[in-house]
Amino acid sequence: MSSVDPQLLKLAAKVQTGARTILINENPFQVHTVYLDGRRVVRENVRVFAEDDCGNWIGRRNSSPEVVFVDHETNGITVLANDIDDLVERLVEWKASDLKSGQVISAWIDPELAKRVHRDDA
Repeated sequence: MSSVDPQLLKLAAKVQTGARTILINENPFQVHTVYLDGRRVVRENVRVFAEDDCGNWIGRRNSSPEVVFVDHETNGITVLANDIDDLVERLVEWKASDLKSGQVISAWIDPELAKRVHRDDA
């Protein structure tokens, strides 16, 4: 049985308080699930220790303490923090702005969902 990484324990505790968002260039990245069970999946040369609520990966590159976000659809990588302690320090509670009519220029919707929505309108 492996012991729990104390840094990951601190991260999980902070996330449970509701502080789960880090802003990078005004873009929010959220930590949803922290893996404390010792599993260390490696994806795109990143040792994954957490995910956001969309299944994107959060972890460390094999050769670096930097914490990175890996978009599971594009494999694009964004550096979130210098290390796990830096990530924990910078996590905040975050609420998206309420949008008013006319503020949204464009949005993506899953084509299958769009078909169902339009079918229900008929």
